[in-house]
Amino acid sequence: MSGDPNLSLVQEAKKCRYSLIPKNLSEDDVLQIWLHVSQFIIRQLIQQKAVNITGLGMFSVLKSKLDLGNNGKLCVQRPIFHLSEKFAKTHGVSYTKYLSSGEIPVVQLNYAVISLDIGFERDIVEVCIKEIIGAFARIVNSKKNSDLTFRGIGRLVVKEGKAKMKFAKEFIRTMDGSKSLLLSPLDLGRPRTSDSLFSRSSVLSSSTFRPNTFVLPSAGSRNAWINAK
Repeated sequence: MSGDPNLSLVQEAKKCRYSLIPKNLSEDDVLQIWLHVSQFIIRQLIQQKAVNITGLGMFSVLKSKLDLGNNGKLCVQRPIFHLSEKFAKTHGVSYTKYLSSGEIPVVQLNYAVISLDIGFERDIVEVCIKEIIGAFARIVNSKKNSDLTFRGIGRLVVKEGKAKMKFAKEFIRTMDGSKSLLLSPLDLGRPRTSDSLFSRSSVLSSSTFRPNTFVLPSAGSRNAWINAK
């Protein structure tokens, strides 16, 4: 779709001399695969699981308790993104680091689950995801401003050598439990309908693949909150 914010990245990924994306796979096919990446991340975060994307970074949840005085304490949570330290060092990018309590289990981005969801072979899914990340990395490495969109979540923006995840306000409200989750339809360009509305309980009750998990290690030296725009 010409209006997809990641179209230029997909075009860059496909035209690369060493691209492994099959020639018979269209730009829309690759965009659909990336859309399912976002769907996977959303479902895991709502279930209080962080998602690690090899070569890019990790989506997680930052929890904090607000003292309400006599009314007790309110638990507040916000989505966060930990940029891969290797990505940052390789491409000379600075980023915000976060402290973690280690309470959030972490799952790897699961190519097999995405493959089953979309109907493409697992190897094709893995190749397309890695090639999009590779295209994004090349642009960042060239010191140009770039962004990578996660539909329904937000945009990873690299500008003037600084990386920042700008979460969508609706998604922040969803993670805070104050709003139902509006998932992007699986067909690119299709307008959002009531069929795309999922509540927190409906997502939690759905059957999902449960890969092995590991504990999120501490990263960084200070707490930080997302400044969503």
